[in-house]
Amino acid sequence: MAAVAAYLLLSGTISEEPWDPTSESLERPNVLLISLDTTRPDRLAACGGGPVPTPALDRVLGDGFRFEEMITPAPNTLPAHASLMTALNPYAHGVRENVEHALPEEARTLAEQFHEGGYATAAFVAAFVLDRRFGLAQGFELYEDRLWGPEPGLGPQTVELRGGLVAERAIRWIGEYAAERRSGEETRPFFLFVHFFDAHAPYVPPPPHARIYADQPYNGELAYQDACLGRLLDAIEAHGEASRTLVWVISDHGEALGEHGEPQHSIFLYDSTV
Repeated sequence: MAAVAAYLLLSGTISEEPWDPTSESLERPNVLLISLDTTRPDRLAACGGGPVPTPALDRVLGDGFRFEEMITPAPNTLPAHASLMTALNPYAHGVRENVEHALPEEARTLAEQFHEGGYATAAFVAAFVLDRRFGLAQGFELYEDRLWGPEPGLGPQTVELRGGLVAERAIRWIGEYAAERRSGEETRPFFLFVHFFDAHAPYVPPPPHARIYADQPYNGELAYQDACLGRLLDAIEAHGEASRTLVWVISDHGEALGEHGEPQHSIFLYDSTV
């Protein structure tokens, strides 16, 4: 779906008139693509009244719309994101499992389409399974996948980043982009991909969510994740980019949480994980 939307944006077929890249009166929108890893929609207030309040997602939904029935092509992170970025199923792009496969160079990605269409492209990812060695950096001018630093508390054994840190990195980039845009150094719209991994096991939400959701730590991670999304939305608004930015929020897959005997995901294909 994201690839089709990108095609429509870049080709101009959304409007009745063909898109003219030389037109000064037509401003192409920025695109902020957020991936909420391992997120079950039935737990979210914005997705039909789930138990977890979602003020950030509510903001997105307030100016947009929700697809109520979506199915992932794979209930694990790397294959699902490879499909998101290529509009291909795993048997076509070749990425069938986390860390065991890499997206081939000949694959044409969403970021490559945006970059070739005149967009500034950047990505900030939160987990080792989306490290650049697995091929998803294709088309991104900046692909921020550093798990070892320079922020304090990170090291060689780090395999995932807190959403707050990922948000900080993305917010810093947004500020730099906006400053260059105001000065005239940057005239391109942006395609920005931000990946949050907090809802993935183990479920250890930070305060105050750990206290509020002491009996349901997965829900606490969802609440924290939504707060991180809210910080991104605040930054987009603070830097004057909100009115020209499309915000797409997706999840790569869900979580079984014990349903059908599966504690997490990646084995079965029940609705809770796909």
